[in-house]
Amino acid sequence: MTNTFIPQKEEIQALHITQVIFDDSDLVSLKAESRIAGHIRSLDLLLSFQQFNNMLRFTGRAGEEIQLEISDKLNTNDKNLYVIDLAKKSVVFTTVKLSISLLTEEDNHTYVVDDLQPLSFLQQAKNLKNNIRDFDMGKLENNRLLKNELLRIAKMYRYYKGLLTLNINDTEARKHAGLENDKLFQLAFMASS
Repeated sequence: MTNTFIPQKEEIQALHITQVIFDDSDLVSLKAESRIAGHIRSLDLLLSFQQFNNMLRFTGRAGEEIQLEISDKLNTNDKNLYVIDLAKKSVVFTTVKLSISLLTEEDNHTYVVDDLQPLSFLQQAKNLKNNIRDFDMGKLENNRLLKNELLRIAKMYRYYKGLLTLNINDTEARKHAGLENDKLFQLAFMASS
């Protein structure tokens, strides 16, 4: 008997979806590329329609476009398999973390999504260098918005460092730079390096 749902517990924090396959059931299949254990791999992901919808909601404009395509497919009243090809769109989702498990021991490229949750801006900033390295920058969804915010926050950190060189104490320098929040301070540090 084949062992299913192998508890391997991997996490995906960047996902380049090339194809979405669904029918009138609750299951959605995604063909994608992602970084698993430090290597970019092609894989198939299985998730519920609700999980997929939540993932699209967390990803902004690109998610909305895919939701519209799904709606158009469902309105055709075709009872066959629906396939949406996204290979030409080159969209990488970088705002969601997926917890996954292997489907079976024999098939090491098909995973089941156990859980998904949005990534914080801090974690997105930490992942940015790896995502730029692993995926074409043109594919990164929302990268312009994120890049502009990171540049603004990095500028706040540089202002803070400038205040320190003027012999202003750390607490006052953080206050004047707008970096009193510890999480924002960490994000600014990461963005400036």
